[in-house]
Amino acid sequence: MDEVYRAIYKEMFRRSVVISPDYPFFPPFSRRNYVVNQRFLEKIKDIIESQEREHLHLRPDARYFLLLNLYCMIGLPIYLRRIEMYDADHETGVNSQSPDITNSELLEAIEKDVSTLLKTAAEISSSQDSSEPIEISDTKEISGHAVLQAVDRNWSKLRVNKYAVWAKR
Repeated sequence: MDEVYRAIYKEMFRRSVVISPDYPFFPPFSRRNYVVNQRFLEKIKDIIESQEREHLHLRPDARYFLLLNLYCMIGLPIYLRRIEMYDADHETGVNSQSPDITNSELLEAIEKDVSTLLKTAAEISSSQDSSEPIEISDTKEISGHAVLQAVDRNWSKLRVNKYAVWAKR
């Protein structure tokens, strides 16, 4: 990987923050919701970093690819939907659950999916160099491309699919 891009992706991952609550399509965000959303983003970063610490070597583009997609394409839409449902229930007097998703089964699903994806990505990365069976700990760096291939190979097995974010209706 080009060293300039490596540094750029590394910094993007390090500085990642939630999308501003002023973003045009967001419902009105309270300060509390913004803080909860930031904590959720940080928990996703922690999941990625803990998986990497265990035995995988992620390139910065792979780390940012995972963070961006898990947060923007899964976590954020689910969170915004929960806020909308929570607000609607409060208007009708229904006692609804808090939209807080920082201590939820969603994070457990994301953690298991990240593990699955990174193991597959490690196999993909190693198989490009050798036709012999490999140990996960022997892998070279995992690229964003290998993670994308891993998503394709594991799509139907991903636990986050139970939230039907992309379900056909």
